[in-house]
Amino acid sequence: MEGRTGGIPEESYDVTEPDGAAGGLVQTLRRKLSVALRAVWRRMPFPPGMKDRVAGFVFRNLPFLVSWSATYRNWKLEVDRLAEARLRQSLRGPVEADRPVHAELSGLPRPDSLLARAIAFYLPQFHPIPENDEWWGAGFTEWTNVCRAKPQFEGHDQPIRPGELGYYDLLEHPHVRRRQAALAKQYGLEGFCFYFYWFAGQRLLEAPIEAWAADEEIDFPFCLCWANESWSRTWDGREQEVLMGQNHTPEDDIAFISYLSRYLRNPKYLRVKGRPLVMVYRPGLLPDAKATAERWRSWCRENGIGEIYLTCTQSFDIADPADFGFDAATEFPPNNMGLEPEDGLVVPVSDDFECKIYDWSVLPKRAEAYEEPAYKLFRGVTPRWDNTARRMNRGTVFVNTGPDEYAGWLRKAALDVQARFSDPSERLVFINSWNEWAEGAHIEPDLTHGYAWLDATRRGLQSDKDAERVEPAELVHDMAGNLPAPRRKIIVVVHDLHRHGAQYLSLNFVATLHSVFGYDVATIAGGDGALEDRFQVYGPLVQAMRGRTSERDLRDMIRALASDGYTKAIVNSSASGWLAPYLAEQEIECIGLVHELPEIVSLMQLEANQRELDKLAKHVVFASETVRDRTAKEVLGHDWANPVIQPQGLYKRDGIISLDQKAAAHAQLCEEFGVPHSAQFILGVGYGDHRKGVDIFCRWALAAAAADPSLHFIWVGALAPEMEKECQAILSGAGEVAANVHLPGFRNETGRFYAAASAFALTSREDPYPSTAIEALDAGTPVFMVAGTGGVADLAGDGAVTVLPDADPEGFAREVVKLLGDQAALQKAATYGLEIARSKFGFRSFVGDMLRLLDEPVPKISVIVPNFNYAHHLPQRIASILNQSLPVWEIIFLDDKSSDDSVAVAQKLLHNSSVRYRIIENGKNSGSVFAQWKKGVSLAEGDIVWIAEADDWAGRDFLKTAAAAFSDPDVAVSYTQSNQVSGAGEILSASYLDYVADVGLARWRQPFVTEGADELANGLSVKNTLPNVSGVLFRREALQRVLDQYMDEILSYRVAGDWCVYARMAGEGKFAYDPRPLNYHRRHSESVTISKFGQAEWDEIQRMQAFVAELADVNDDMARRADGYLKHLAERL
Repeated sequence: MEGRTGGIPEESYDVTEPDGAAGGLVQTLRRKLSVALRAVWRRMPFPPGMKDRVAGFVFRNLPFLVSWSATYRNWKLEVDRLAEARLRQSLRGPVEADRPVHAELSGLPRPDSLLARAIAFYLPQFHPIPENDEWWGAGFTEWTNVCRAKPQFEGHDQPIRPGELGYYDLLEHPHVRRRQAALAKQYGLEGFCFYFYWFAGQRLLEAPIEAWAADEEIDFPFCLCWANESWSRTWDGREQEVLMGQNHTPEDDIAFISYLSRYLRNPKYLRVKGRPLVMVYRPGLLPDAKATAERWRSWCRENGIGEIYLTCTQSFDIADPADFGFDAATEFPPNNMGLEPEDGLVVPVSDDFECKIYDWSVLPKRAEAYEEPAYKLFRGVTPRWDNTARRMNRGTVFVNTGPDEYAGWLRKAALDVQARFSDPSERLVFINSWNEWAEGAHIEPDLTHGYAWLDATRRGLQSDKDAERVEPAELVHDMAGNLPAPRRKIIVVVHDLHRHGAQYLSLNFVATLHSVFGYDVATIAGGDGALEDRFQVYGPLVQAMRGRTSERDLRDMIRALASDGYTKAIVNSSASGWLAPYLAEQEIECIGLVHELPEIVSLMQLEANQRELDKLAKHVVFASETVRDRTAKEVLGHDWANPVIQPQGLYKRDGIISLDQKAAAHAQLCEEFGVPHSAQFILGVGYGDHRKGVDIFCRWALAAAAADPSLHFIWVGALAPEMEKECQAILSGAGEVAANVHLPGFRNETGRFYAAASAFALTSREDPYPSTAIEALDAGTPVFMVAGTGGVADLAGDGAVTVLPDADPEGFAREVVKLLGDQAALQKAATYGLEIARSKFGFRSFVGDMLRLLDEPVPKISVIVPNFNYAHHLPQRIASILNQSLPVWEIIFLDDKSSDDSVAVAQKLLHNSSVRYRIIENGKNSGSVFAQWKKGVSLAEGDIVWIAEADDWAGRDFLKTAAAAFSDPDVAVSYTQSNQVSGAGEILSASYLDYVADVGLARWRQPFVTEGADELANGLSVKNTLPNVSGVLFRREALQRVLDQYMDEILSYRVAGDWCVYARMAGEGKFAYDPRPLNYHRRHSESVTISKFGQAEWDEIQRMQAFVAELADVNDDMARRADGYLKHLAERL
């Protein structure tokens, strides 16, 4: 919503109250004049920026015309204050760049008590819509603007990159919506206020709101703000070109509120004084706002909604909301704050710099003495503002921002509404905003600040006194601040940019490499298409049109990439193989991904491309042996040179959490298609052409439905014209049974169809490894297919995939009726399918595998999460694993027969992740955490193991820092310093330096790599100097040997078993240490070492010291320190 810019807004021209006997008449005349001027001003056909300039001109040059107005007087006071501020600024020069403040994900739960109800504005423009495709280019979303931003002045923080949520698509990534709700709730927000776009009955960008309202997994409140402006081409400077106009009429008023009522009835809809809150962005644009408000109120009373609570933003109109018939108004900073741009605050980096620069720090200071409003006014705050992503060198930027100052402003706003409103439901503060990335006004996580803005939001809202913040950097270690490592670079080659499977695979490659693995990614496209903007979000796009781009230009483009540091490439599909020689000319190493079976290779004449890949690629990757062997035999005529078998992973995860969800999805689909609830659905998905075999699907459907009329078949996807005719011909002569076949066409969200289905019919004549089949398994839906048509047959087992000998409809009918009639077998097949999808098809894991094939420094890390009754800590634990800057390869969650809902929580948190994972439940409690360690390590497939205890968490760079040491093949153990955290998540200490001070403080203030014998002699000989296993990484094979060989010895210790493990690991290789506190160790008051220390524990420690003394050469000094530690502990007995 580009109507919202800084500067002078459409303020009301209210007049001052006159003196004397004639005051009443003068007051009346002035009031009428004020209203008339206000009405004229609102309807002037100027864009907002022009109105600001006109108002400023009048105030400066014609003050005698408006000096009687309150608006002018407020403006004059602010101008005088700013003049003084500019004088002070000129004496000290340009402001320094805002110092980035980074915060890790907090371990604290939602605050128990909050000062106010904080509502964050939420922009839904993070998915493509046809209108934006037409106006701004195919694939346009808010990210299109965000990614094109560049610094406009020295120290300018642009472009801004998202944090853990990535460049999300609100429709393709439903788990993002759920994660947004969880983060907002954890950090103290009360709800989101979605912008709602209604243009005389036409609605835009509504799909995320509909999904939010319908998603039963989201329990976070929401309300709607009607963004009732017309849309124009403001972003590219053509403000007068209207793209979508408003047409306010009495009939439209009723149509609007009637439609809105579906949301007002939603149990998640936010209420004030028991009434649903309805907000209007610019009530001044309504021809008769009072009449509109009364129509809405009357309709709601008459139609079961009851009373509504009407409020408006002061984005442009500063007026008593009663003038509009509304109940209240809310501030909307930075709009209407009376600020003026200031010169000299920044140093531009180019001559065409025309940005307006404002001093944000004025806004929090102003909140120190809020004026008492004459009407109901909710406070508003904004963390920062920078719309150069949209306006580039003509943007508006607020400098001097910071999380601490924002927290203070929010706290003052919250205290203000708490003092002024007796009804707690009216104590509202609006935050602008949750996700206005292109306006630089977001509080959701970004790479630079992490969770700093969310952390500041919590601190501003919580009722209790702020906890003291720990600043460990200079206290815990002696390391100089490290400059960020340069981002590594890689190329992805895609044959064109059309909206088809291989192209979406490439797009998700690019997105994951950029946002998850931290690479700069360049895309080389062999053709154009509608996904062009989507690829450009993540980096440069080079279009090399075969037959259209000259040889010289093509070589120049690839040479330029090589010169810029792009030395490795992933060539996706045989259709892109023709570019391999051009990459090789520039010594760009590549791997190739081959998806095509011989029929497609022949049809598309790709034989030469496959030969080029075989000759030039470092490795050629196949999803299955079927694809490798058939192409080798039928295309190459010999074995592939360097083949690798690796299924590509599932990039679109929208499966179910548990099989219990299928019943609800089934019931919903029965209602949608008007079939009995006894029906069972068999699904097909994809673009319906000859290769996909929709004609086979129809024949299978008719045969199966004839055998069992309760079976209904649904093909989700557009049909090719020739296939649509063929299917209609098949169905038209089938009689009544044809009613059991449904062809609804393309549907955006396929997840609900998979969840509702009892089986999936993979009818492709040839399909190497279709994602649709894996998506079906991920929804607990077994697959039926024909032998020899693709690699999914490799997954056959326990009924999850049934491989038919041929495409005979009667044969299919027999098998599907048999499985669906046996509930035990169906349950077993569904469960096995879920396990396969989760444990083998993590897309992030697959991308890591591809990088390792290119010898990139991406270690293969297995995470083991031992858990017992820590359900309440799992959101923090798992989020900190998934959000690592060095992605993990697999997660193995081990539940030791918890009595809480740990397993259900873990399933919910992991089911949409893009990492391979397994959830393993013990039938009975093992009684030993070390038994769980051993079990997890035996299941792990990574080279490095991280035992991440369920109640701890890690900083984003923990893995990147600790795993770097394993580039030395002799390192067996790598660990970092740890924060000490209370059971409630508060940081008690930024290190364990006090704990190791008696061993030798200097040792742990610097990084080191040392022999295992040295770690024993100068650390472990005194005490367990690795106090928390969550802060430790192990080389898996070494740890496996220790646990296999010494398990009885380890289990003989009650509190020192981990110390024993470390001592034995010293015999396996070197120890590496980093002094940065990147692990968060939760210290529970009820733990054995804290609350139950006694003689038995003392005896164990003495035994461990003696044991280490046998393993290492401990000098006299360290022996004395060991004795001193025992004496210190004896005092606790």
